[in-house]
Amino acid sequence: MKRLSQPELRALCHEAAAVPRRRTHQLWHRDHADGVQRLAMALQPGTYVRPHRHAEPPKWEALVLLKVRCRC
Repeated sequence: MKRLSQPELRALCHEAAAVPRRRTHQLWHRDHADGVQRLAMALQPGTYVRPHRHAEPPKWEALVLLKVRCRC
C-alpha cells in the first residue's frame, strides 16, 4: 500500500499552484499498460479534468478526495 504523507501532499499542492495547468500528479503504477492506474493528483482552482474513460484496453479509474475547498 502506498501512503501519501502530509509533506508530500503539501509539495504536490505547491507544485500544482506553480504550473500553468494548475495540476500535477505522482504516479504510483509502473506504466500505462497496468490495468489499474494509481496516482495522487493535486488540482488547484482554475483547472479542469475532462471526463474520460480508458476503453482499450479497459482500465478503471476512481477519484478519492483527500482535501477539498469549495467556493460557491
